[in-house]
Amino acid sequence: MLGPGGALLLAVAASAAGYLTPEEAGFADCMLIYNQPERSTEHLMPYVARLDADGTPVEWLFDSFLFLFYGGAPSGASYYNGPTNLGDWLHSLDTWFEAGRDLDALAEAVERAAAVLGPPPKPIQVMFSIHYPSAAQTDFGDPAGEGRNLNLSEPADRERLVSWYIDETTRRFRAANHADLELWGFYWMNEDMGHGDDVIVRAAADQLHDRGLRFLWIPYYRAPGYSRWRDLGFDVAILQPNYAFLEQHGGRIRSDRLIETAALASSLGMGVEIEAGSILADPRARAIFRDYLAFGGGELCGYGDGVKAYYQGGEYFRELRLSDDPDAGRLYDEIADFIHGRGVALPGALRGSARIIEPTGRAVAAPELVDGLLATHLHPDRSTRAVSGDLGAIELELPTPRALAELEVSLAIDSMEGWSGILETEVREEATWRAAGWRRVALPPQPSTDTGRSRRTLPVPAASPAAEAIRLRFRGPAADLWVDEVMAVGLAPEATALADHLARGAGYTVSPDAPRAYPDDGRLTDGEVSTEGFSQGRSVGWHGVPAVVCLDLEASHRVDEIIIHCDGGGYASVHYPRAVCAELTVEPPARPHLGMGHGEAPVRPVAAVFATATDVQVDRAVEVAPGVQDSQGRFTLADLDEEARYVTLRFEPEAWLMVSEVEVLSGGENVALRKPYRCWPRPNASHEERYADDGVLLTDGTLATAFEPPKVVGWSAGAPEVILDLASPTAVTEVTVHVLGGGLYGIVAPSAVEVSLSEDGETWSAPTTTECADPGGERAVHIATWVPCAGTARFVRVRLTSRGGWIMVSEIEVR
Repeated sequence: MLGPGGALLLAVAASAAGYLTPEEAGFADCMLIYNQPERSTEHLMPYVARLDADGTPVEWLFDSFLFLFYGGAPSGASYYNGPTNLGDWLHSLDTWFEAGRDLDALAEAVERAAAVLGPPPKPIQVMFSIHYPSAAQTDFGDPAGEGRNLNLSEPADRERLVSWYIDETTRRFRAANHADLELWGFYWMNEDMGHGDDVIVRAAADQLHDRGLRFLWIPYYRAPGYSRWRDLGFDVAILQPNYAFLEQHGGRIRSDRLIETAALASSLGMGVEIEAGSILADPRARAIFRDYLAFGGGELCGYGDGVKAYYQGGEYFRELRLSDDPDAGRLYDEIADFIHGRGVALPGALRGSARIIEPTGRAVAAPELVDGLLATHLHPDRSTRAVSGDLGAIELELPTPRALAELEVSLAIDSMEGWSGILETEVREEATWRAAGWRRVALPPQPSTDTGRSRRTLPVPAASPAAEAIRLRFRGPAADLWVDEVMAVGLAPEATALADHLARGAGYTVSPDAPRAYPDDGRLTDGEVSTEGFSQGRSVGWHGVPAVVCLDLEASHRVDEIIIHCDGGGYASVHYPRAVCAELTVEPPARPHLGMGHGEAPVRPVAAVFATATDVQVDRAVEVAPGVQDSQGRFTLADLDEEARYVTLRFEPEAWLMVSEVEVLSGGENVALRKPYRCWPRPNASHEERYADDGVLLTDGTLATAFEPPKVVGWSAGAPEVILDLASPTAVTEVTVHVLGGGLYGIVAPSAVEVSLSEDGETWSAPTTTECADPGGERAVHIATWVPCAGTARFVRVRLTSRGGWIMVSEIEVR
């Protein structure tokens, strides 16, 4: 179960179902085979059997294969959720059953492996996806020759289509007559249960069961309907963790997502999906994939013993085997080790010695902090160690010097008040200690109960080329912080992160700018509270990312109470936030939206208070579907009695976060009314806008070295202009604009970069211009354009000249 703030409570009731077993499912390890332009026996051999470096089968590998399409439909529609037609569905069948590829190729691969290994332990199981029968398709075609085209907006026609498809696929499979292959059943392609889809899913389940076949579903993490999988008629459900996809979450999801997913899957009788990101070229993606394998072992989450599905971005597992990179070959072999239960080492385990330094200076040995054994739902009582939240520290002595980018700290608290503070890191190099990094920590209230502690895995920078030892310090109010494990994240590629520069974390404006879905125009302090839902236009919206709002009360006040008005209830994926933390300061907080950084840490706030989703007071609720409401409510943070001018709110969203008003009460008066504030990131752009600025990306210190959408701001037209605010007049000598170029997807470098300086934002220096070359080659590459510009400035203006195509900028560096 999840505790306040969405953190995991590491216990499962005695009546929990446990993972769905291979015996119950009829298979253990299912490889997802997405369509490729070519697929031969050679393509499938590394999946049917583990191959040695010479290509000789060593042991059987995957025991089941799911064939599916995502794109590639002749009509251009998506098989996942688009309005595909009869031609598209026939195209997939014709492809899978084409002589020499897909099903034929799989049968030939099994035959070749059997010639070396003997027959497989049982027939290889085969599944086919049922493409999504979109109700938007009203002229599908006439699959059964009934003399009329199906209208999929009609439930009966959706059922007719699915029935025909199951029978036609089964007929072709039987006609192929492959002795070592067995038709297990079918897979529902859409990964969530959309509104109104229950009917067609249950009908498909009935049709399959009437034919002696089974039904598989692989929903994404906490997808709508995932917990109702049995009631929907599925025989097997496998839950996606979605930890692997760095290009989507940008590092916000950490390894504790595997622990959370495992606990959910076990409690619901599901399996866990193993997902591979860019494991061929990205060392971080490779380490994350090894996390999937390591956490599946019995010493951690144990999902390796349950039914599993495997997602790869292309044909990554095969390419691992073919690679000349020794570590790629090792990773391929580790996949086989995982499948056969031989265990895979946790890549982030430090394995050195550890001790806790108490505020008195007393040192206590704590080897369990680096033993690689975390508390999970299978091992909820695994020992953790208490560290004082007031000047407590942890020191780790490493076996040998090693490169680090950051640490992951598994942390929990026993407190009804929560804890807010700063976690600092220091590293020792050549016997000398130095400040390495810091992060803000906000742990919502969570008392210790019989169901376990609420814990989170938090990343904190600790960059070092050769760290001999590590020290972690906790700066905040006195409280016991429970540390489970400290793990390492290996050295990041040098070109992807910048050391602090003058503009890091600075505010800026862009032009042209993208329209916002739920824009901010002073709504949070205008005195107008949402009373009819987010569509009323009184709310500001963010989707799926932590949001920060910093209010300036323009004078110091004795703050008694803070009231935050939000929309929630689940309608249109609008939920109350998991948690909100309010920080009060007298002085302006230094770049409060930066959650972490390198070097010395900022000063912590004078006070911090919390509320969680369980604290919301609902003012209005309208039920729009079973279990779904259009709701408005408030969080009240009371009895503060703190002197402050600035109030910083940190929100943890569930999905869409919609905030309509913030009140700060002093002596009964709302002193925040019509006061200024800033938001980070900016509210989400309209859905049709791609690569829109969020007010953070261009000064967050992170570079894109390939086409990585979460790291770039893009313009397809106009002459982009960015004005940065350094907060005070500062000596500036150079500006470097980091862009992408190379021509891939129409992304080309600007032809020129122009920089001007200003102390007041009105009078500008003569511009300095640097031409920028684009290398071409139909690739996406990082290009740094350096512009010298000596002067004193608070504002820096950057103008980009387009040469046609997309301009993509990831960072503007000022020194």
